[in-house]
Amino acid sequence: LGITCLGGWTLRNARDESGLDNSPMYDIPGHATKFFREGKMQQYDVGMASMVAVDLDSLSQLATALGRTREANLLSKRAKAMRELIESHLWDPQSGAYVNRQPDGGFHRRISPT
Repeated sequence: LGITCLGGWTLRNARDESGLDNSPMYDIPGHATKFFREGKMQQYDVGMASMVAVDLDSLSQLATALGRTREANLLSKRAKAMRELIESHLWDPQSGAYVNRQPDGGFHRRISPT
């Protein structure tokens, strides 16, 4: 889908990359290991994708302030593209919320306090 996913040397590193180190979000027996390959948690994560979009917007504003128009435009386009991917692939009408998505196309409808 072209959406950022969590990655690391181990499954634990990938889970912790979200900043939610003790979150029960990924604590379903067998789920995370089923979708962990090549150093990446094979799941499109709403939180991580949203942070990337916000980071790209912030970097675009910084580039504008520095007079780097070409870079600002590129970063702004990337932020817009990420927001469009989030909107088109991570919105779950059944849940009425943005939900993490598995590579098989299914939503990971895990409710957690984080």
